[in-house]
Amino acid sequence: MFSIKTRRIAAALGAAVIAASLGASAVAAPKGPSNKGGKKPIGTIASFDSATGALAVDLKDGTQFTGTVTEDTKIKVDHRGKPGKKGNPTTGTTADLVPGYQVLRLKSDAAEDGSLVVEKVKVRKVAAASDDSTEQS
Repeated sequence: MFSIKTRRIAAALGAAVIAASLGASAVAAPKGPSNKGGKKPIGTIASFDSATGALAVDLKDGTQFTGTVTEDTKIKVDHRGKPGKKGNPTTGTTADLVPGYQVLRLKSDAAEDGSLVVEKVKVRKVAAASDDSTEQS
């Protein structure tokens, strides 16, 4: 009898051998950055072009993610820290893809041409800095 651990190792090795025999074309394209919990930002929106759907996100690791937002992209807006807005995130629109907003979650998939299409994105509005330059009398 083989142990469960031995069977898992054998299954993993088998999958690796199959993937290697199929060649590089069978290897999955990168899916984009991930943050399973979706509570800590993975980056900030650098730009969004509503005409083309091009979304650029500056990631915390110093790289930039670029993908296309389509009509099928699911956009969620997190309201943590906002009075009166508690619970689950609300459904957002492309109007919520504002440069400077934090990106909490991003899921993408490769299109046939190799570009990345954004499937899901969860954003959080960044609180505006208070204006301390005004003088009070």
